[in-house]
Amino acid sequence: METIALDPTAQKRRINDMMREGLRAQDPMEPIPFFCECDSKDCFEVVWRTGPHYDEARRDASWRALAEHAPRGMATRHPTAALVGVYQHT
Repeated sequence: METIALDPTAQKRRINDMMREGLRAQDPMEPIPFFCECDSKDCFEVVWRTGPHYDEARRDASWRALAEHAPRGMATRHPTAALVGVYQHT
């Protein structure tokens, strides 16, 4: 059986998407802890986001949930972010 290794960003994005799907029935205003989707394989910083905000931001394929440690050149604040730590990859 061949194992395909995903890059850290893709792995965390997949986990975040699964987390969102699993919590779709919860109160829409209840924040969900998503993983930071930076390039570091060692980063598991939490980015809090409500389900509807996550869904809206995820419509943009280049958007990534990034914690505030992300380098300035790597991300800009997402225009619809209501919670700290939500950025859009540029």
